[in-house]
Amino acid sequence: MEADRSDAPQPTPTAPRVPQLGPYQIIDEIGRGGMGVVMRARDPALKREVAIKILRPESYAKPHRRMRFVREAQITGQLEHPGVVPVHFLGRNQAGQEFFAMKLVRGRTLEEVMAPKGSPVRARRLSIFERVCETVAFAHANRILHRDLKPANISVGAHGEVWVLDWGLAKHLDTPDEAPTADEIDDADDASEAASPATPAGPSARRSTTRTGSTLKVTQAGRVLGTPEYMAPEQASGEPVDERADVYALGALLYHLLVGTPPCVGKDTRDTIRLVAKGRIVDIRSRAGGTRLPRELVAMVRCCLS
Repeated sequence: MEADRSDAPQPTPTAPRVPQLGPYQIIDEIGRGGMGVVMRARDPALKREVAIKILRPESYAKPHRRMRFVREAQITGQLEHPGVVPVHFLGRNQAGQEFFAMKLVRGRTLEEVMAPKGSPVRARRLSIFERVCETVAFAHANRILHRDLKPANISVGAHGEVWVLDWGLAKHLDTPDEAPTADEIDDADDASEAASPATPAGPSARRSTTRTGSTLKVTQAGRVLGTPEYMAPEQASGEPVDERADVYALGALLYHLLVGTPPCVGKDTRDTIRLVAKGRIVDIRSRAGGTRLPRELVAMVRCCLS
């Protein structure tokens, strides 16, 4: 007959192991892009939540992506401004993958804010735009270009905060433009096969590849990074850019805020890049319809896009 073991000491249950990344405890995934994954995590030392960005495994295998990822963390960390999300830590996990921790921003992108028809009102949109301009001006004063300004890269908080996000394509003006690597050309080729019509074959065909979203275009003349609808013509043509490219993007953003569409939208990504490179934009008055636009704002848009 077996002895009654009801009074025997029971093993103490162990708490489930929390995934760890450096000193941070991973909570869940917030989102992912072409190169990286953003996760919500807890900083046990300071007892606060943070956002963690880490490269996806397939990106980790490509040196140019790792370099761009580290540069994003360093540039963002150097821009100490209310309109730039602070970076708290840059390091590697046990496998050697780079990651960085930053302030957890709670808000909606400007793209999401603008989605409901008639929202927000023009005064609020202009206030947001002004804050974006202040942030970009601060970056330019520190010799930094953003190169991918668009509604999806602007976050609006519940208490009026405005942040310029995603400095992954940012460039220091004192750093020369890099020649495209074989990996970067391969990246663009792979994306182009899915997103764009086939490039004409033959020795006289121009090398042209594009990627939607955060668009990569490689040509014989050079390399373009950015989003076509907000790109300056020189950027779409693969030429070196300076602060004026960001100013153009601000003008395209203001255009969109005022009339609900960017100044140049083609049939597809390739067509948009072609139209932008040739400077074929629709004047804002033509797009306004019956909406009355202040002359000062129209003049500002035209000046930025000129």
